[in-house]
Amino acid sequence: MKLIHLIGICVFVAGLAIHPLKITRAFFSDEAVYYTMAYSFAYDGDMQFKREDLIRVYKEFSAGPQGIVLKINERDQNIVFGKSYLYALMAAPFVRVFHTNGFFVFYAVLLWLNLLCAYRFYISFMKPRNSLLFSVFYFIANATVIYLYWMTPEYFNMSLICYAFFFFVAGEQLKSTRILLKEPYNYYVAALFFAMATYSKPTNALLIVPLGIWMIYRKKILAAMITFSIFVLFTVALFGINIYFTGDWNYQGGNRAVFYDHFPFERPGASEFAAFHFRKPIHSMVKPPFYLQAFLHNWIYFFFGRFSGLAIYFLPMFFCLVYFIVTKKTSLSVAVYFAGWIGILTYMVGIPWNYFGGSGTIGNRYLLNSFAVLLFAIQQEPSRKALAAGIGSSLLFTTPLLFSPVLSSFDNSFHQERGLLHLLPVEKTLLADLPINTNQLARRVAFDDPANYLLYFMDDNTYYREAMDHYYGFWVKGERSADIVMRTFVPVTKLRLRLKSLAPNNVADIRVGMQSIHVDLDTSQFFEGEINLPKPLPYDRDGTGATYLYQITIHPKKGMVTQMNSSIDRYLGVFVRMELPEAAQKQIPEEEPEE
Repeated sequence: MKLIHLIGICVFVAGLAIHPLKITRAFFSDEAVYYTMAYSFAYDGDMQFKREDLIRVYKEFSAGPQGIVLKINERDQNIVFGKSYLYALMAAPFVRVFHTNGFFVFYAVLLWLNLLCAYRFYISFMKPRNSLLFSVFYFIANATVIYLYWMTPEYFNMSLICYAFFFFVAGEQLKSTRILLKEPYNYYVAALFFAMATYSKPTNALLIVPLGIWMIYRKKILAAMITFSIFVLFTVALFGINIYFTGDWNYQGGNRAVFYDHFPFERPGASEFAAFHFRKPIHSMVKPPFYLQAFLHNWIYFFFGRFSGLAIYFLPMFFCLVYFIVTKKTSLSVAVYFAGWIGILTYMVGIPWNYFGGSGTIGNRYLLNSFAVLLFAIQQEPSRKALAAGIGSSLLFTTPLLFSPVLSSFDNSFHQERGLLHLLPVEKTLLADLPINTNQLARRVAFDDPANYLLYFMDDNTYYREAMDHYYGFWVKGERSADIVMRTFVPVTKLRLRLKSLAPNNVADIRVGMQSIHVDLDTSQFFEGEINLPKPLPYDRDGTGATYLYQITIHPKKGMVTQMNSSIDRYLGVFVRMELPEAAQKQIPEEEPEE
């Protein structure tokens, strides 16, 4: 218990000392709107965007609130914030006292409470030392820690679900004499947290379903009715407050806009809500077709994918998911376990083309909502060997991210381009929303006009598109493995390669599907040859027509340092020109990655 308090103090102090905006000088994801909204609550007590709010941002961030989401209050035509208010409202007292560091102090408090909930739950059936170790494993030794440095509600939403499930299981599990932890009052407190989590992320309401069924199964009919009533009334009240502040129950509806370069009230004479970038979410515009092959691939990608894998970034959740199967169970733990699966399938089945949260995320941002659920499904103490294996496996993949959380957030494909993460499969079913799409040089690269294929570079092991000897292609860095996804407009069976090396006696290893070839290269001329392509993966993210994906890996054994096509020295391995003799040329609409 003392260690939990010590961790809380350390994170609290770090929250006072660390200031990501000072390091990066930029907002990412939806930080701008929550940052500005929290300051508005802290100093003005409202959700209205005014010139004073803009000035506050400029005092600390010279580029302004880039990416801020605003909307028109149709009731009085004022400009209001176009996001959920709950996180900003709860963070506002900390912002008032600690200013911008208040966001991180607030999250330090939430982390401390999460650890206390986990410890109090586990100590009911584990030894104190193991319960402490498991609690730290669940909330420290994985990628969720990175979200402590985000001024967005992801970690807040996860914490609400943690507290909701803690109170719900407390009556059966803890046998406490404290009234709020005893039946039926624990259910009523849980209902309040479920209501807050549902307002902040409406899909969280689905997590309640197995718990309600369990209460009926256990004949807790009256408690179930009161709990459900509290949940509904408090949820309605939270949306009612949204109507009070914004004139609309739906914080994501109405005349909503995203501002990047110019902002309302930034200069006299400008229209307050004139120029804006408006984009509906993909799922509200069109529903992409269902491809069974892609859905089956997602079962691998969801758990073991390079950018989103649950077992990679949120291994404690995966540990509980598997460990539950081989340990003792209760009717309540089974209900909690099913709730955890609902949290998984909500995104895996509901939005299979972007189940992880878009190009600006670390791991599966959406899954963070239900991350804490499976913590409360365990009913048996794991062996120290199993626990040590879980902690070691988690840290094996996430240690680089944990030691550089701010860098990992702003360059969120950096660590996946090297080391163990680079060995994991690329989530081709999420192609247009992968983190690599934040680099304009790496996405939708065409080499002919009109194009008959597009390339997506999955790492920084190439120098991207350039010309050599009248051919457009790309250089792979010497002694590096470059992963590339080729996107064609019709299925093709052959790929023609033109390869050239400046280094003498070079060898290029090329892998496509299960096929690997070795090409000996000299410096005098291009190597030309064709390779067979495997069956492609169909991909249609926006409902504009099927395209077909092939993953290709190229690894030159040698390289040469030269300034060719550049003013600086580069370590060039092999120049690659790809051609598709069978493919048709086609233009496909630009896809804007979700963030």
